[in-house]
Amino acid sequence: MHDVLVISGTGFIGRAVVDALERQGRAVVTTGRGTGRVCDVGDADAVDHLLAAVRPRGVVVCAGAPHDGPARDLYRVHVSGTLNVLESVARHCPEAVVVLLGSAAEYGRVEPARLPIREDEPCRPIGLYGTSKLAQTQLAHAAAAAWGLRVRTARLFNVVGPGMPARYFFPALAERIRTAPAGSTIPLRDGAATRDFVHVADVADALGLLLDPTVPDGIYNVSTGIETTVAEAAAVLGRLAGGIDATPEGGLNAPLRSAGDASRLRRLGWSPSHTWREALADVWRDSARAA
Repeated sequence: MHDVLVISGTGFIGRAVVDALERQGRAVVTTGRGTGRVCDVGDADAVDHLLAAVRPRGVVVCAGAPHDGPARDLYRVHVSGTLNVLESVARHCPEAVVVLLGSAAEYGRVEPARLPIREDEPCRPIGLYGTSKLAQTQLAHAAAAAWGLRVRTARLFNVVGPGMPARYFFPALAERIRTAPAGSTIPLRDGAATRDFVHVADVADALGLLLDPTVPDGIYNVSTGIETTVAEAAAVLGRLAGGIDATPEGGLNAPLRSAGDASRLRRLGWSPSHTWREALADVWRDSARAA
């Protein structure tokens, strides 16, 4: 029996999770490109063969579909994929702890007076991505109760840091700023919207903590509780570029504000070790290295 299986451990978050676990001395089995083990979570047979072979004590499922992906892909990965993993865990390693990656998008638009968002906030997702993630969470915890499994969902807020795919907002913005002439102004939509930016290394530490068998099952926000406007974050990238101006141009009538209350996770001993400015500096270094 192996220690921890990280499904899709070569992606943005998965790599950080694997690195954090290995630094702790955990024996990690990883799926993903270049690892020799590739597993499509939407393929029930492939998932079952993987779990039968590895039989881990803990599973971290980092597989995910892009935010703007087709609805069919979102539900295939987040819902059908989660069901495939849990059914195989129930068959081959029912004592294993399963950690799933949820999303702040499950909450939808929350009244500012109710920020920061707690895990007991009613979920009203406003897009297909958030809806598919909420369906994942509901399915997982219902299945866990029915089959006696140990499942924790980490509701991630806005994860930022090294290794972000180029299609994500901040790497794409960093590239626009990096290639802009000195003194340029970069138009920026919805600059007044706020997000709770969490460094990917802190997310990895939280996911590792949730693998502890003594931790109660349930939902855990992974967040800092700090609201930062998109315009403020973009301005930091502009300063790193030597003074490029990222200027908001209009935006939402009622800007979406977001910040999470991670008290439940903090009571287990977790706290963020990095600031969102450090995370953006890492994004900027990635952009410069790719030049």
